[in-house]
Amino acid sequence: MEHIDEPLSESDAGPDIAPDLASDSESDHIANENTPERNEDQISESDDETVNKNRKVTELKQHNIFANFSCSCKNECASERCKCSENSFSCGPTCKCTSCVNLLNKFALFFGEEKLRATNCFASWMKQQGPGLDLHSAYTQEELRSLIMGVDEKKYYDEPEGSIFYDGSDEEIQRLGERWLKAKTEAQRKPIRMALFKKAFIEDGGYYFSFCSGAWEEFSQTRHCFVCDECNDWRDWHCKDCGKCQWDLLKKLLFGLLNNVCRSDYVESFLHGLLMVFGLCSLFERKLRGQ
Repeated sequence: MEHIDEPLSESDAGPDIAPDLASDSESDHIANENTPERNEDQISESDDETVNKNRKVTELKQHNIFANFSCSCKNECASERCKCSENSFSCGPTCKCTSCVNLLNKFALFFGEEKLRATNCFASWMKQQGPGLDLHSAYTQEELRSLIMGVDEKKYYDEPEGSIFYDGSDEEIQRLGERWLKAKTEAQRKPIRMALFKKAFIEDGGYYFSFCSGAWEEFSQTRHCFVCDECNDWRDWHCKDCGKCQWDLLKKLLFGLLNNVCRSDYVESFLHGLLMVFGLCSLFERKLRGQ
């Protein structure tokens, strides 16, 4: 789907200021001559320390998916500090914000609700489309419907793609797919389409449609990271800013625990074996779930 929003204009860079060569004093030159040169290792270590100190901490705050939020923003809820927008909520009656422009308000109104929580992935997609997005448009709805069913647009009788429509992992989604194929008129299709949109885009802790993978995902297995702006496995999501992920944190925790208990040469080998077993168990669990 084409993005409706226009790219933000970048501010013009300020003029370069040429160095004033005439201001260099003789004492400055003497000081530079007496300063010992640092080798490459020292420079590298210093640079690493500077990067680590200035590195943006981007670990996500985990909120209960059913938690409720309200805000009292004075900047039209356009700031990332808006509690509602940050947590994929529309603003509602309990909010005290002024001149609200929260894009997710359109989402709530589309479903006839005062306040509603979108999946993180759909909220991110909506923000990318910009204020011109019209969820009531027949074109937009058909594009979304064909996307979540894995078929071409206006191919109303094509069987949906994806195991979720056939394997019983979510019986409601499977029934909706079956009902859609039997519908003959727009009046019959409309409530089915709206029910599919609710399952795909409203946060309920179950299955949802991921725009990142182009497929249905289970919330307990795959989550959308706001920092990376992509859906990743809950065990190994990563952040490109700080390089932290669930797997690395587990590894550091185990290394620290074992090193405090035992200084044996076999600690590292034992740890790698333990992590391998953990990974195999996780893989086996996913196989049992049919993923």
